[in-house]
Parts: sequence; structure tokens; C-alpha cells
Amino acid sequence: MIAGRVRTDAYRLGILRNWAALRGKTVLDVGAGTGILSVFCAQAGARRVYAVEASAIWQQAREVVRLNGLEDRVLVLPGPVETVELPEQVDAIVSEWMGYGLLHESMLSSVLHARTKWLKEGGLLLPASAELFVAPISDQMLEWRLGFWSQVKQHYGVDMSCLESFATRCLMGHSEIVVQGLSGEDVLARPQRFAQLELARAGLEQELEVYLV
Repeated sequence: MIAGRVRTDAYRLGILRNWAALRGKTVLDVGAGTGILSVFCAQAGARRVYAVEASAIWQQAREVVRLNGLEDRVLVLPGPVETVELPEQVDAIVSEWMGYGLLHESMLSSVLHARTKWLKEGGLLLPASAELFVAPISDQMLEWRLGFWSQVKQHYGVDMSCLESFATRCLMGHSEIVVQGLSGEDVLARPQRFAQLELARAGLEQELEVYLV
């Protein structure tokens, strides 16, 4: 996350701009990682931040807290948020929970669990909502991989064009998320919002409000 300046700056600005809602309050950081969001919350004036991290990186998060002189305000708690016990309800929850395509391998269920168990009535969620946009694209690499089989005969004298439909099913039917850069010319139409998620009322089944376009 930290190497992604756009995303990290967005979180930092979102937290610091909400300083009035965080000053003197308690915050839970779900999946704290290295602890940078917890530090941002402390910088915004939070009285106490509970940084919960299930992986071994929690040890480095504790060191980050120490290096920034925040040991009296940021408490790093190792373990999954589903089992960690806090000494109190919190006024706000912050988390960098989003996966690729928003929901792929995301931590949303953990955030919603924490919201239900630990967030005070009317408490703050950062982020509070998310939107998902789609757009048609032109993928030259995909086109090449699909068209390759029709060119085998030209190169090797063996007709393998029957494999083109098989390759299409293999490439288009898998559930893995592919992350790759695109130029503006590859985007064929303006992105359209097709789903929105409101964390304050989303259920653990991770339902989306779907807007048909």
C-alpha cells in the first residue's frame, strides 16, 4: 500500500480532514499492516488507536509506532480482528480492506465484523463507501493469444485453429483477477458505475447495491 502514493495519500487526507471527528476519540485499525494508518489517526488527534494485525508484520508495526513516539496512544494487537478483544468500544474504524476489483480477496468481512462488534452507535467508518466502475477495453495481448492458433498452420503447416475456441474458454472463463496497465486508447468507452457499497449498512454476506446501466 505505502508504495502506492495515490492510495496512501487518499487515506492520509481522508483521515486528517476528519480530525474534528477523531480528536480525542478511539479508533480501531483493521488489518493495520505496518501501522501507517494508525499513525495517521494519531496525528489527527485520536486519543487511542487499536492497531489489529493478524500477520507477523505486527512486530514491525509496533516498531513503527515506537519510532514515531506514539506508544502511549497506539496499541498494536496481534491476531485476527474476529478474535482480538478490545478493552472498549471505538468511535471510528479505519481499514485498507479493498482487494483487486474492490472485493476480490478483500478484508471486507473482517471490517464488517469489527463494525458490528466494536463500533459505537453512529460511529465513523473510513472509508464509509466504495464504488465499482466498469468499462470496455481493447486488450491486444489477449487478442494475440486468441488469434495465435489460427496462425500455426501458416508457420508450421499444422492446422490447429480448432484450439481457438478452447483457448477462449480457458482465458475468458477463469476467475483470477488480471492486473495490467492500459493506455487511454485501450479504454473504449467512459466508465460506468454499476455497484456501490455502503459500509454502515452492508451485511456480512457482502451484498452490493447494483445500479444497472
